[in-house]
Amino acid sequence: MLDYAPALARRMALLPGNQLEMLKLLRNQTAENMGLAAGRTLGTLLDAVARHTREGRIFVARAADVGFRQAVRERDDPSGDYGSRRREP
Repeated sequence: MLDYAPALARRMALLPGNQLEMLKLLRNQTAENMGLAAGRTLGTLLDAVARHTREGRIFVARAADVGFRQAVRERDDPSGDYGSRRREP
C-alpha cells in the first residue's frame, strides 16, 4: 500500500500536463457540485461548537494527557469506527 502513491505519481508524470490540468478541473468541479465547499464550511463550524461541549473539553484534556492518536483510539474503538477496524492483510 505504501508503494501506491509513488507508483501513481510516476504514471501521472507520463501524461501531458494540460491533460492533468483538465482532469483535475473535472474532478474538482464534480466535488464542488456535490457540495464539497459547503461540507467543509459546516464541518468547521460543527468542530468549533463541539470543542466547547463537555465531551469536547474532556477529549481535548485526554489528548493532552495521552496524545491525540491514543485519545482517538479510546474514543473510536468501542464503536468500531472506520479508523479503528482491523484491516485485512
